[in-house]
Amino acid sequence: MRLRFAVNLIPGLAGWVLRRRIATLPARRRVEETLDLTCADRSRVPEEVVAAAVALDEEMTRDHPARAASYLEASRSLLRLLARPAAYWRAMESLPMPVLLVHGVHDRLVGIGQARTAAARLPHWTYVELDSGHVPQLEHPDEVAAHLLPWLKGRAPS
Repeated sequence: MRLRFAVNLIPGLAGWVLRRRIATLPARRRVEETLDLTCADRSRVPEEVVAAAVALDEEMTRDHPARAASYLEASRSLLRLLARPAAYWRAMESLPMPVLLVHGVHDRLVGIGQARTAAARLPHWTYVELDSGHVPQLEHPDEVAAHLLPWLKGRAPS
């Protein structure tokens, strides 16, 4: 994972790698690879969700020629922030709104230790761990909803 993100920092190479991936891999395969990376168990994601992701990927590829550049800019922005831990924590601590942090214990992108550190450091946040990867809302939508709906209801104005 670190290698994949490190490549995103190399001007020229990063764009070439991403454009080549888009040009040579069918949308279905790109979506499957992303789900393999972000899910603890890709088979938990309903086929209709996968099909919708494939359709969106195809549309983005067709209608957004700057897709690779946009992705790389977002990736680099995140890496710049993470490279400055003090700035990262200031940003997290400055959020004025209530936060429900739902994290998968099998997340390969943001380790469970990082989520637990955030939960301990930000005790006013509500923290939930689920048996999933990086996208618990795809792997366990009903369980996420079971936490989210009461959390939202508790914050609704009376």
